[in-house]
Amino acid sequence: NDIAFGNNTFVAVGDQGKMARSTDNGKTWTAVADSTFGIDYITSIAFGNNTFVAGARGKMARSTDNGVTWTTIADSTFSTGDNAIQRIAFGNNIFVAVGYAGKMARSSNYGVNWTPVTVGTFGTGHLVDIAFGNNTFVAVGANGTMARWNVQ
Repeated sequence: NDIAFGNNTFVAVGDQGKMARSTDNGKTWTAVADSTFGIDYITSIAFGNNTFVAGARGKMARSTDNGVTWTTIADSTFSTGDNAIQRIAFGNNIFVAVGYAGKMARSSNYGVNWTPVTVGTFGTGHLVDIAFGNNTFVAVGANGTMARWNVQ
């Protein structure tokens, strides 16, 4: 479902809580023994500050050893179901996650703690992707939903 690269390591995420990692430019892959996601559909992964952060439904986990071991993030501010995490991005030393029902959250301490972000008037439209550039996060979603957040 998604893939990220950092510290010479690719980490791919998918259905049924599956993760795999490659340290040889994608030639060979090793399954991650325990992603902490159980059988959830992992939707996104991002890398920044020597940390991988992955999200599925309302769950998030982080790895600081290139995807070998994962630690569950206690409170991502996302709940399961309609507030499912769709994408995670990293920029300007901040991770930002977006999801259903217009939900957006940020972490400035390597994904350990998350706080909700209120941006503009995009309401409860489903946000499905986010990108960072020029000190700005831009999220897009269903029915023309867009959100923009300048990092201070």
